[in-house]
Amino acid sequence: MSKQTDTSLFIISSVPRLYQALLSGIESYKDLGSRIVRKIKLAHAFRQVETVAELSQILVNNPIKEYQLIGQYYLFWCKYRTHQYDINALEEIIDQTQTYKAQALLSRGAFEYDHRRNDTALYFFNEALKAHPTISEYISISVAIAVAKASEGLHRLALKDLEKLIPIIKYAEPRLYYDFLNSLAVELAECGREYEARNVIRHVLESPFIIAYPEWQETGEELKGPNRSFVVIGPSPVRMGKLLSMPVVEYVEPTKQARPAPIVNLETWKAKMGKKKNGGKNLNELDSRQLLLKLMELGTAPGMTDDKLSKVLAMMEKLLAEPDEPQKPDDDNSGD
Repeated sequence: MSKQTDTSLFIISSVPRLYQALLSGIESYKDLGSRIVRKIKLAHAFRQVETVAELSQILVNNPIKEYQLIGQYYLFWCKYRTHQYDINALEEIIDQTQTYKAQALLSRGAFEYDHRRNDTALYFFNEALKAHPTISEYISISVAIAVAKASEGLHRLALKDLEKLIPIIKYAEPRLYYDFLNSLAVELAECGREYEARNVIRHVLESPFIIAYPEWQETGEELKGPNRSFVVIGPSPVRMGKLLSMPVVEYVEPTKQARPAPIVNLETWKAKMGKKKNGGKNLNELDSRQLLLKLMELGTAPGMTDDKLSKVLAMMEKLLAEPDEPQKPDDDNSGD
């Protein structure tokens, strides 16, 4: 790290090794902020509240204002997970942030939805749509609107809204992809499309994120029914509420539009969204999103023992401590 970056600002962690990895090869506050945001998003996807809080506190100490606001947003999320609702802090973030406005407005709407104020929730969701959302943000907002409609008994309308997202869902970050499928399975069931609902939720239950999302497991149990037969599920505001989670934002530049595949043939749909096996590609041909999915797939494989996983983590920590290779600056919308 350059002399201009005062590392004393960041001596707040209980895990010194984490800081060694974060600061290695960093030349500016912007580089540091960008690296921390990427790590926060991964921890956020797995609902690792303590890790998110630790990393967010670093961002709050970053002298770049936008990174401070991003850190404050994730600290709000950490408190939200423990039922502490600092709405004034969230509204201040909404007023000031340049990159997380849609995200923060979505969270503001989720708060209203959790308190059964659907009209107000829909207002904030629609405001979020006006805030130039990324693709993942747009999908998250659209799913939130569909869930709000479903909680009012408008299941066919909610399902129609979800099915409109099928052509672009392949561009969402991995956690959001499975969250979308979970909501889709619920609405398919509500509309009497039992076979498709069970087929969709089967893939959600195979997700590497499943351990962090018990509500997805509950959906699978409800769809399975007694003796593994399907039982029609009645409207349940409580169950619907569990589908509305605060999203992770990650923009993936689309290369081309995919045509929607029939939902009943989920294997074909899954292939179109890039969720198949590597298909003969070597690791050098995979993009960062595919590599992350491959890593999570291997980490949850049946043969991955605790001993093997410990060795993998040790190797990853060693790699993180090495300086980053020079990369071309990217022009994304995440504050990097």
